[in-house]
Amino acid sequence: MIQGGRLASRCPNWYFGPEIHIGRELQDKELANEMFGLIPYTFRFRGKIRRLFDIYQCFLTHPGVGLHPSQISRHTGMSMADTVKFLDATPELFIRLPKRPDGITRYRLTSTSTVKQPDEIQQFLVRSARMESLVLYAVGTMVLCALLIVVILIGPVL
Repeated sequence: MIQGGRLASRCPNWYFGPEIHIGRELQDKELANEMFGLIPYTFRFRGKIRRLFDIYQCFLTHPGVGLHPSQISRHTGMSMADTVKFLDATPELFIRLPKRPDGITRYRLTSTSTVKQPDEIQQFLVRSARMESLVLYAVGTMVLCALLIVVILIGPVL
């Protein structure tokens, strides 16, 4: 008999399954980014092209139907937290439908992404990831240049 959640506090992370452990890791990384403020920009496409395209393919296999994130996560093999995060972060591809009377939230493809061919969507994802990479490289270059200027200014004093 479980009293006061003692059993849950004694069980290791692997007991509840990998999706809960992965969800905790993602929350920890997001919390670390917020705490330290190293990168105030969230990358929506960089490193996530395959998973976003898997979600897109899921909608193509179920045409004209609004899908709940649990259905999408079952079809793609991703965790529920990742699926919701990707669906909410990319309004260019996916749109949230108004809640049904029973409170279920569903998602669909946007009208522009429905009309496009899968090759065009894949090119869009690659192009968006490339643009995010360029932003990352530009910020990194600015930080390195600022450090170089500081070293050049302090160097003669030492």
